[in-house]
Amino acid sequence: MWRRPVLALRTVTTTTFSTPCTSPLPLSHVILSPGETPEKPPVVFMHGLFGNKNNFTFVGKHLGKLTGRKVVSVDLRNHGDSGHGDAMGWREMASDIKNLLEQERLVPTGCLIGHSMGGKVAMVTTLLWPELISSIIVADVSPCHPPTVPGLPFSGILQVLSKLSWPPGLSLSQARKAAHIKLQEDIPNIAIRNFLLTNLIERDGRVQLRVNLPVLSAHLNDLLGFPDDLSQTYEGPTLFLGGSQSPYISPSTFPSIFQHFPKASISHIPGAGHWLHADQPQAFVQAVSNFLKPTTFPLWE
Repeated sequence: MWRRPVLALRTVTTTTFSTPCTSPLPLSHVILSPGETPEKPPVVFMHGLFGNKNNFTFVGKHLGKLTGRKVVSVDLRNHGDSGHGDAMGWREMASDIKNLLEQERLVPTGCLIGHSMGGKVAMVTTLLWPELISSIIVADVSPCHPPTVPGLPFSGILQVLSKLSWPPGLSLSQARKAAHIKLQEDIPNIAIRNFLLTNLIERDGRVQLRVNLPVLSAHLNDLLGFPDDLSQTYEGPTLFLGGSQSPYISPSTFPSIFQHFPKASISHIPGAGHWLHADQPQAFVQAVSNFLKPTTFPLWE
């Protein structure tokens, strides 16, 4: 684990930004673990682009069992079962999370854990409202524009998904098989296809995608970046956790990380790619558990 030496303490700065121009959207969420230790603040998971709250079911349940904490997983706006809206800015998404935390009495939150796009939402939320967040884990992303990664052409994925359609009367399983066939030429990686097709649902007698593709397409360039007008810092416990086979957290991103999170620790999970919680779930839960409480837990009892 790489940790920057702490040279001096700085006061956490609070936001000077005005309230986002749009009202917060309701966010669907699921409680993966009720929490056996009420005095321990909860953990909240946020997924990446094209993901949903079910991405963390396996690791979230085990994390709750190992730590005794309440574990919640959230659908971000325009994803999963959450509300749809034309806005897809980082401050709008952070405002959604703040609203959820306060309405569901999840504050103070013990730890925000965000993967990829969700990691950026977690960072912005923490930088804008640091008093609500006790700690943060950012999974395989940094506060800067990511490198080009072979096999992850997000613009191409959006184009391919937008062309999918199914006739009435087709079952969900039949639609999934048909979609696999349509996608395999453009997306040869079966794991990525399986991940994307978790968005297939049957609604009103028709199979459809539950992600808001037009809005995601319109805001893709913004979603691949990070707000460059954020000057705040967060002095709380912070872990940037990457996959050893992913370039998203590399030495070139360290200055950007420490600019906003001066006390951050940086670690990588061996044998994991961008979806580190799916590639190496045991190691992921171990790393998160050690961060929340530095000790070793017996896994998968």
